[in-house]
Amino acid sequence: MTIIKNTSALPNYPYQALAPDVVDLLERTAARVGNVPAQMTLKLFECYCDLQGVEVTFLTLSSPKYLNLVKGFMGSLSDTCLIDNEWISRASFIRLMALVHEALRTEIPAMGHVGYDKQSMRSYEAIWHEQRPKLNPERVRYWNGWAVESLKGKEFYLGLAGIWTSHGQEFTENFFQEWRQFYKKQARPAYSQVNKMADFLSAHSQDWPAVTFQHPQMIKAFFLAFMKDFFLDAHHRGLKLNAQIKAWNSFMSNCEEAFIEPGKWATPYQGGLPKPKEKPDLGHSSRKSVQEDGVIVHEKLITPVPLYLTDEEAIELLFKRILSDISIVKSWALDQCKSLIGKMRQRKFLAAIGTPVGTGLSLRTHEEIGLENICATFERDGFQSETKYLAQHFGKDSKVVLAETLGLPTADKLFPYQCLLVSEHPEITGSFLSKLQLHSDNGDFIGYVKSASGARLIGYKDRRGKKYSEQAIDLTPDSQKWIEEIIEITAPLREALRKQGNPIWKELFITCGQAFSRPSSACVPSWNRSKFKLAPSYFNILAEQFAPYERIMPCDMQTFLERVSLSSIRSSCGVEVYLRTKCVTEMSKALGHASYDTALLRRYLPDAILSFFQTRWIRIFQRSFICEAMKDSPYLLEATNFQSMDELHTFLKNHALKDIPHHLRNPENKLSAEQVASQSSQVYISIDVGIMTALLSLEAAVKTSDRADQVCGRARYWAEVSKSVSQEIERGHDSLLKEHLKLAKTHCNPNCMNKVIHVTAA
Repeated sequence: MTIIKNTSALPNYPYQALAPDVVDLLERTAARVGNVPAQMTLKLFECYCDLQGVEVTFLTLSSPKYLNLVKGFMGSLSDTCLIDNEWISRASFIRLMALVHEALRTEIPAMGHVGYDKQSMRSYEAIWHEQRPKLNPERVRYWNGWAVESLKGKEFYLGLAGIWTSHGQEFTENFFQEWRQFYKKQARPAYSQVNKMADFLSAHSQDWPAVTFQHPQMIKAFFLAFMKDFFLDAHHRGLKLNAQIKAWNSFMSNCEEAFIEPGKWATPYQGGLPKPKEKPDLGHSSRKSVQEDGVIVHEKLITPVPLYLTDEEAIELLFKRILSDISIVKSWALDQCKSLIGKMRQRKFLAAIGTPVGTGLSLRTHEEIGLENICATFERDGFQSETKYLAQHFGKDSKVVLAETLGLPTADKLFPYQCLLVSEHPEITGSFLSKLQLHSDNGDFIGYVKSASGARLIGYKDRRGKKYSEQAIDLTPDSQKWIEEIIEITAPLREALRKQGNPIWKELFITCGQAFSRPSSACVPSWNRSKFKLAPSYFNILAEQFAPYERIMPCDMQTFLERVSLSSIRSSCGVEVYLRTKCVTEMSKALGHASYDTALLRRYLPDAILSFFQTRWIRIFQRSFICEAMKDSPYLLEATNFQSMDELHTFLKNHALKDIPHHLRNPENKLSAEQVASQSSQVYISIDVGIMTALLSLEAAVKTSDRADQVCGRARYWAEVSKSVSQEIERGHDSLLKEHLKLAKTHCNPNCMNKVIHVTAA
């Protein structure tokens, strides 16, 4: 049985067997010789030493006992008894440990030699096999970790190593078992608060022993002390107060449900656990942040939206930036999907003309074997992940490169498809796509259903509640094509999993890791600063993919990528629906909300956008228009010959749109309630035939542009003005205005506007 179930839980374990100065020395040496983070390797070594019951100090590094520990540790990585990682991962730990040890010999000459050749490794394996039966069962359980599984089958690890040491195994196991049972009922366990509580409890074990939770006054005092620490930490980290209050109160409710109501813990003195009230927050501060320049922005979208905008900024942001940012992500996703499906189909084509190969090719290159023969072998044998098979059939070259060439769904390769699905259907969330069930147990399609009227994607959105959680998405021709391509791409992995009896085969999104790892559920990647810092090569690959769109990004490449997620794409596309329809109800429908909720929508719709459309825009386009007779020349365009969007914008702003003169609004200078209300619904639009011709020409140029992603925000804005004015005139009954509009249309010339509407000309 594997001791460490998942290496992602290792950061939760403190160093106890390895002394601090030893850890520091090993980390510094690893950085010098391997140029890679050594934390995982050192935590595994800590585990091995702890299982042996040995403490390693600086003085013991030159002893034979330490040398034997290193060799036994390397031997433990030869099989999957210590960790269940792929061999390529375990081999990297072995190599790093050997390099670090050899580098230390220059500082500590008395240290013995450690190699990692086959003969040496066989002797190290013998040391491990001798030590395995002697391992302390209690420490083995300690390193097994504390895994909880959600309602949707996703696994998380609680960080309970601290309270195991401070409060003992029995208390820890009871604490863990209650949470394990509780989280089975939750689709998205908020386990981070449990970890914070465990850390606080272990750090103050003398103040709060195990008996704390059996005493009404002590349990109340503990949670008050923990609450103070919780919120002071949130304050020091600059976290939003209301968001933290929500998280705390939710955790308190969970504690009551899991421990107090069943009688596992005492009922706190004077009632329940402490739950502070949220502070009034009309601006939804949980979606705001302060940029380096001090500007406060709404953070829900791909595009950062400042809380306060001038008219000029609002026009450019609303009619250009948001649409452009969506376009960048969609264009990138389409390119990546086209590349992946193309390589997959190229594999099928080459397989038809190649000849499957046998074994004994481990010393040959891909070129020597022949790509068409590799493809034919893959189609014959299906997806295989065993290291020996891969070497004997596919040669010595990089398996990562080969997986890319064969069009396999390696890590993050299906993310572009997820981006496209969300952009096409903003009601789709990340949780909807996570472990989306494509098949039933007997192989029937249940998540993707086709009928005579079209195709539907059926899944669950947990936050809608049990009653409304099931969602059926009516697919468009494009999104149906993407689903078909995903099924086609993942077919080899799905078949391999099905043969193994692994239930993951039923899911839509399946990946094979970096190359030929065992197939698993595909996770949604997080593009953030820490990930890019730890894996610069990952960022470089993305930067190369996004390079064609860098010229139209509003910021540097990394800043833009850090803002891209399924959530921000979904929110941006929801706002795009609002910009197109000017209707919050339509936006609510597009986002898949079970019912219209103003408070919920404001999490997506920044205040600056609401302000623009609820005040300035409405004053321009709401019902009443007062139009002057279009009496001037229709040849205004030819006479003015605008050279830039700046010139045209300034001209239209000064001559087309004007406030209603004060003496007409209020001749007696009295402001009744009715007059105040009317002021917000009328505007004086001074438009003659020449200006209307310019507007119509601009509108047509924007509509027919072959560079739609480069049309500037102000051009889109005036195109909307033109459209609204035309509709108002056509809806009315003024025959003279209709005649002038008809005349303006005959002189409409979009070609003369093509040079001014694009960003490069602005």
